[in-house]
Amino acid sequence: MFSPRGLLAVILSVLVSLPATFAAPTAELALGVLTRASEAHLNALPAFVGLSVFEGESISTALEGRLGVRIGSVTLALWGNSSATLHRISAGTHVDLQSGWLYFSSPANSCVEVHAIDALLRPAKNQPTQARVRIDTPNQLQVSAIRGDLLFTQQDESRVIPEGKTYQITMDSEGATQKPAKSDGGSPAFMPRKKIAIVVVVAAASGLAAWGIHELIESGNGPESPSKP
Repeated sequence: MFSPRGLLAVILSVLVSLPATFAAPTAELALGVLTRASEAHLNALPAFVGLSVFEGESISTALEGRLGVRIGSVTLALWGNSSATLHRISAGTHVDLQSGWLYFSSPANSCVEVHAIDALLRPAKNQPTQARVRIDTPNQLQVSAIRGDLLFTQQDESRVIPEGKTYQITMDSEGATQKPAKSDGGSPAFMPRKKIAIVVVVAAASGLAAWGIHELIESGNGPESPSKP
């Protein structure tokens, strides 16, 4: 006959040996949190400060809308008829910018890469970086390197946008190719190849005050996104 101590040992050994499928499910970790929200949406729902943002969720703003997101030590901001989808990558954060304006700020060792039209923008090296990306037309970007150099990549071409410069980038279709995938993998999509024309439109990129970004980069806390359990 088992003693109470022996019986307890048997029970514990059985519990430990149970398959992992019987373990309680682990909740998905939030990618980030909304810090500012005015006339903005998280997916199809109205956004408000404190909502958690998860992998693959979309954020957007109306014509007069403003929205800020904190992802660890990275800050993102959208305003004025803008939309984007957020993803987690091994090096940091990937943003698919579909329309409008995006500002991002990242410290060293925490990269932000932005896919806009048919191009990929990211810090040129491991450095604190602040930048603004605007989609002007389906073939034209305006990119401002506020702090730190940016690396612009489109197909097999790469250019460095120096700190303090604003570039207007026009990409005209010619033939066919693939758009860049995220830096840590993913299937590229088939689409027209684009010829690049880059013009420096401003000698120096304006600071945050000139674009009214200060109020969009404050931190906040609150409930989780209703779109996730």
